[in-house]
Amino acid sequence: GWIAKERCRDWRPIDVLTCDKSDPYDLRSWLAARLPEAMIPSAFVALEQLPLTPNGKLDRRALPEPDFAAGREYVAPRSEIEALVCQLFEQVTGTRPVGIHDRFFEIGGHSLSAMQLVAALRGATGREMGLRMVFEHSTPAALAEALARAPQDDAPRLTSGLGTLGEDGVVLSWGQRRMWTLSRLGEDRGAYNLPVALRLEGALDADALAVALGDVIARHVPLRTVIEEAADGSPRGRLLALPTPEALLPVEPIVEEGLAARLAAEAARPFDLGREAPLRAWLFRLSTTEHVLSLTLHHHAGDGASIPILARELGEAYVARAAGQVPSWTPLPISYADLAAWQQAWLEEGGELARQAERWRARLAGAPELLDLPTDRPRRADRAWRAGVLEFAVPPGLIRKLTDLAREEGATLFAALLAGFAATLGRLSRADEVVIGTPVAGRTRTEAEPLVGFLANTLALRIELSGLPDGRTLLQRVHYAEIAALADQDLPFERLVDELGVARTLAQSPLFQAMFVWQTNSAPELVLSGFTLRPERLAPAAAKFDLTLELSPTVEGGVSGHIQYDADLFEATTVARWAACLARVLEGMASTPSLPVVSLPLLTATERVAEVEDWNRTAAPLPEATLAALLEVQATRTPEAVAVVFEDQTVSYAELHVRAERLARALVARGIGPEGVVGVCLPRSVELVVAILSVMKAGAAYLPLDPEHPAERRAWMLADASATLLLATEATAAVMAAAGAALPPVLCLDEKAVMDSLATFPAGPLSDAE
Repeated sequence: GWIAKERCRDWRPIDVLTCDKSDPYDLRSWLAARLPEAMIPSAFVALEQLPLTPNGKLDRRALPEPDFAAGREYVAPRSEIEALVCQLFEQVTGTRPVGIHDRFFEIGGHSLSAMQLVAALRGATGREMGLRMVFEHSTPAALAEALARAPQDDAPRLTSGLGTLGEDGVVLSWGQRRMWTLSRLGEDRGAYNLPVALRLEGALDADALAVALGDVIARHVPLRTVIEEAADGSPRGRLLALPTPEALLPVEPIVEEGLAARLAAEAARPFDLGREAPLRAWLFRLSTTEHVLSLTLHHHAGDGASIPILARELGEAYVARAAGQVPSWTPLPISYADLAAWQQAWLEEGGELARQAERWRARLAGAPELLDLPTDRPRRADRAWRAGVLEFAVPPGLIRKLTDLAREEGATLFAALLAGFAATLGRLSRADEVVIGTPVAGRTRTEAEPLVGFLANTLALRIELSGLPDGRTLLQRVHYAEIAALADQDLPFERLVDELGVARTLAQSPLFQAMFVWQTNSAPELVLSGFTLRPERLAPAAAKFDLTLELSPTVEGGVSGHIQYDADLFEATTVARWAACLARVLEGMASTPSLPVVSLPLLTATERVAEVEDWNRTAAPLPEATLAALLEVQATRTPEAVAVVFEDQTVSYAELHVRAERLARALVARGIGPEGVVGVCLPRSVELVVAILSVMKAGAAYLPLDPEHPAERRAWMLADASATLLLATEATAAVMAAAGAALPPVLCLDEKAVMDSLATFPAGPLSDAE
């Protein structure tokens, strides 16, 4: 008999199976012939006997936790296709050797590396396959068998020469068009600069480095492409001539004290996309043996995966040029313009765009357009989008627990971290669903892997938080949302925004305002023999979104990164408090995954006492005087002092007191007194202040009625409060009467007869007898 710990449930008995397999791999193969891949256990534990409670029932708490890493035994490939899959598993995960029964997500694979695997397998086999196939067939043996049954890939081939439009014209990708549109809308602000700065210690040949930089720029089309406006108002790409080495890499002497400010200024300075080359370089000379190389790449010419390629090839070219040689690179299989032309042909002419757009429309229909986080300052369209940064880390112990939880649910660590981020945002914004953006490399074809260019895309993941999901359920929701989105990642984000008809506004980014970045690209490494290289830390130039959580794995087994936030919206202390909330949510999900995420604590015990108990101690002695009485004292003390200012009107304390006293006497004359309720439906004005004070002086309670609210609502409030009088203007009273409301007696304070009658009342204080 066997028991199983299913991915979405606790331990439970399953049907008794007759099986003579004792080896875990043989057992897994035996089960694979009888069960879907998703139902095959991730680990097997042999027990002499089942632990029982004193009353003879299964003692679930005494069952050992399975060790998912134990028992991994290498089984060699049995066919060419299995050998290919194992080789590609090793290539994208860095694990060696990989046997045919090793699971991709248990040996270091994640959703982003799975896309690399899909691209490599599609290119190597010519078979049509998607990301879902890797999740459903996660071992080389199962994936090889699925590939053998897959149809041929019918997407058009990527070949060189597709993207040339003449000597100086190139085909623009959708990503480049998006960057041009954002610059036209004023949304660039330097936020789409990708800066890198490296300190070089050693004898540097600056001339060789400048020529090497020219070699790299000549090799990659986007690095010398500008985007102009054509006669019809559309963007048009044009190739720039390669400048001289001196113009490519100017050398500037500088002292250490001024370096940080100079690097920050270079990193933040926006590009003129229509005239300026998208790669800006400076060499700052601190001494004859110490330099800092500053490279600023605009996003329309590169992405996160382009930076390591750029750094590697620059190092190779420098070594060659310093030795008086020409770099001996393998020619690129295609150019970036070829990829843009292929993308346009496959998506638009082949109908793939329409198919993916339809699925995205269904996926995001009715999704909230704004993540309503509590801001410290108003969300202004003209704000500067200043970036603030807060360091954030998750310790190795917690990451191990989250990884085990993700493995049990058939998901990834990426999904577990994103689930915790979504739960925290939902709690903070009190939302039943959130939309979070996440970038993908976009290199779904092997021919595109060596290219420098903007290939990345952005996905909008809609995550449901309704129905009180526990940690496991939420993790599954995120996992399925991730798989569905990655399957349709070819639709460019800018086209998705257009397809959904989202109105662009400078006050917020479209579709989502929070981004989660799982960074697995290697850090840019410039390899130069004889040099000591140290990266210089650069602050972000501007914030693209309200919040961006960027994380990457550490060599110690943890996760570290930062939270970038819009400092024009949030204070640093606010974001620090939210980061602590995120840490507690992740800990709660890992420790008690069966607990609803809304029950996970956001506050520490000390914070909870302060906010729930200390700050809510509102008991206080009653004031010795009423507001009306305090007004009388102030009117006697400083009669000419300004009490109320409204537009171009200024009212002193003495005048305010007189007007309130006369209206109070008029109310008393109409029978208004203690226990009475008077509705006040007046626009913002001096008369509104006078009316409120007069009701208080008469001893009654006032019922505020907003003139902007529907007339039916105001009438219902009057009836519900049993108001005996309504103070209004002729206009507000007429609107309510036209709506058929049954109104109490009305006193229109802007009616001439009423104003004349109020002047006849004395201005002295009301006596108790009155």
